[in-house]
Amino acid sequence: MEWWQTKEFKYKGRKLYLHNYVCEKLAKDYGTPLFLYDGERFLENAKFLYDSLNKYSDREIRISFMMKSNPSSSLLRLWKKAGYQFISTAFLSETKLALSSGIRAKKIMYIANTEANNETLRTLKKMRVNITINTLSQLKKIDELGIKEVSVKLNTLSIGKTIEGKNGVSEDEIFDIFEHAKKKRIIIKGISQHVGSQIIEKNEITKYFRSTEKLIEMVKKLEDKGYECKHLCFGGGLSVPYKKDDSLFPLDDFAKRIFAKTRFLKIKTRVFIFEPGRYLTANTGLLFSKVKALEKKQGKVYVSLDIKANMIRRGLFHPRYKKYFEIVPCLRRKKMVTTTTGESILSSKNNLGTQKVSELRVGDIVTFLNMGAYNSCSEFFFNCPHAKELLIFKNNIVPMKSKSLA
Repeated sequence: MEWWQTKEFKYKGRKLYLHNYVCEKLAKDYGTPLFLYDGERFLENAKFLYDSLNKYSDREIRISFMMKSNPSSSLLRLWKKAGYQFISTAFLSETKLALSSGIRAKKIMYIANTEANNETLRTLKKMRVNITINTLSQLKKIDELGIKEVSVKLNTLSIGKTIEGKNGVSEDEIFDIFEHAKKKRIIIKGISQHVGSQIIEKNEITKYFRSTEKLIEMVKKLEDKGYECKHLCFGGGLSVPYKKDDSLFPLDDFAKRIFAKTRFLKIKTRVFIFEPGRYLTANTGLLFSKVKALEKKQGKVYVSLDIKANMIRRGLFHPRYKKYFEIVPCLRRKKMVTTTTGESILSSKNNLGTQKVSELRVGDIVTFLNMGAYNSCSEFFFNCPHAKELLIFKNNIVPMKSKSLA
């Protein structure tokens, strides 16, 4: 059995199934290219994360969906219906979408980037959502606009390609932030961090663990000076496997380490927030595509698919992610062939990688795995329409609604 197969998504004989649906039939009935999302797996991912953290916790755990990974009202409504209340947003359009999908303003955390202007902040004030600031200058803007409650992001560590100083205030500035807020009678509700995305390499995980400890240590220093926080947010970045030899994020060790540290330092903050995006959505999504042409050149098989350059944005333009998208035929044949695939728009970057798959023929349907995060929401116009999107949940198929392109 292949590494990616699960109870719900697997081959039965030669055919690929998702729950009780034949994947090839779904793709042909609704047309390709087609993004298909498994709503049950989305919620299962959230439950597994919550249970893994709560097992070692002595305080309240909140899972806040970082919706920029897949900003759809269909997922938001599913999230709310399942009892998960909290959402984190990075763009004003996402915040509006969350509100229109029935998420309460008090449950939304807007992560202000360094370019958040007065107009944006004024709109957020009217919405009455929570705001996390990145700089002291933003705190001053907050004061001018009469906003009296905020959270602040602390820059604990850089990981991988993340630039030092890009996300959050420095450790030296954090005390100035709290002192300025005290003078202006602004309540700082919590401290958060964001130190990277797809944290999977051993050295990255080591740095990530250390950054969370530094965050906890900083909270202890603030508490010793008389400052209090209602919550502590550890951000996201938890990795997911995109290929066979990818390791799983050591979630159990992570949870043990966090809560051992907080108990040792006797941290008073009683609410811990985690903001997963990719972790919740990546393995919920599939992208189906039809084989349009096959060519043999110098002993190699080249496959042209009907997907376009705008449908796998990170696969085409981000070297780190390019090799991660595994292709699976919906109809399996015995013969295995090393195949190079590409999208159908003539482009110097239309090579989607070389993989060994079962023999393909023109008209076959293939699916790209782990396409639920940062793909359809990153689509751009490239002389072609966007792919269709469907959500499967408890044997119901519904069109995905209100995709917020940011």
